[in-house]
Amino acid sequence: MGYINHSMTSKIITSMGKTDGLRSAQSLRGYIERVFSIALLDLYTIATEPNIKQIVAGEETPHALEQRMHAMMNRQPLYDSMIVLNTQGITMVSTSGSVGANRVDREYFQASMKGETFVSPVETNRRTGHLASFISIPIRDGAQGPVIGVAMCAVHIQKLNSNYVASITSMLGSYGFAMIVNHEGKIIGHKNTAMLGERIAEDMLRHL
Repeated sequence: MGYINHSMTSKIITSMGKTDGLRSAQSLRGYIERVFSIALLDLYTIATEPNIKQIVAGEETPHALEQRMHAMMNRQPLYDSMIVLNTQGITMVSTSGSVGANRVDREYFQASMKGETFVSPVETNRRTGHLASFISIPIRDGAQGPVIGVAMCAVHIQKLNSNYVASITSMLGSYGFAMIVNHEGKIIGHKNTAMLGERIAEDMLRHL
């Protein structure tokens, strides 16, 4: 009877651990999806400003839009920066004081100038040195018009890690820890912050 009880208890504990792990993974996925969905919504708001055509053309001062972008930054502390670029890749509006800087060589700019919504892999923000994921969308002249600029925000990966991954890991306790790996195999969430941005080894999952 003692062995049966022990065996049943072990199975129950294992099942609970798996259930908690699954719930934690689902919660973490939900958090990440919301962060990126809100970022896209904020960028769409910027891209559809009534006077955005004049701003990217340099015909109107962007102070009001810049203030709204700073308000978005304050509401979402995971943002590392937000900018608006013209068709030459010149920064026309910025939350980081980078107006006039040329970003024509950035992958996000080149992708969104082709009309694409772009989400970058994890890379280092050249301005801040932070690990970031860059999200950008095209700014169009009208709903189906030509691309006249690009709106971009950078998501701070270390903050995303500390706000969400660390809390899930803490909740799991002795069961394990949370980790996020992107489609390139790079770690964007881990209890060991030194692992952020590293590529996961092919056999790593077998030894976690």
